[in-house]
Amino acid sequence: MAKKRLTAFWDRDILDRCCISVKVPGQAAQAMPQTDAERLRHWTDPEYIIRRNRAAMEHTYYGGEAFPCIFVNLGAAGHAGFFKGEKHYFGDSVWFFPSLTDINALEFDENGFMYQKTLELARAFAQDSGGDYMVSMPDTTGNADALAHLMGSGELLPAMLEEPEAVARALQKIEPVYERIMREVYDIVRGVNEGGSCVDWLSTWAPGFHAQM
Repeated sequence: MAKKRLTAFWDRDILDRCCISVKVPGQAAQAMPQTDAERLRHWTDPEYIIRRNRAAMEHTYYGGEAFPCIFVNLGAAGHAGFFKGEKHYFGDSVWFFPSLTDINALEFDENGFMYQKTLELARAFAQDSGGDYMVSMPDTTGNADALAHLMGSGELLPAMLEEPEAVARALQKIEPVYERIMREVYDIVRGVNEGGSCVDWLSTWAPGFHAQM
């Protein structure tokens, strides 16, 4: 029934009521790890992430159209981490720091840690799920946000006024990277997502490909 209601939503239709997602955790959230090694494991170790999430999902009440899901999460606008020279830090979230001093030098790094880790996590979650839970699309969204991570907002904002063509070229380099990671993750996870895709933080599921911009 939840699938029928969400499918109707994408068709700009409604069945019996509006869609609603209610998640009630039955146990307290775990405290964030304190050391760099523990934080690295918290964000990047697939076995640890799966174990932590399975424990939480098994003690969560899902109401309405809510569903159990693991988020492929390496930071908001996380595709900033897919470019050469990027600087990130694993803390209470995944943080990025300015590293791009020449906007024209922006270059995609297919072999970079963050790009390969995103694919690794998606594969590990999909393999473990077996239909027990869905696997969310990653939060690699917001091309201007990614550029702000790389340049620093204090550098990007004046550049939008002073070097609009250079900013536009940089965004045109980021866009295909955004499209690529979304398509690759979708191909990995759709088999455990009822043939579709979901975005965990939005609590949305669609019968095909969808991702937030």
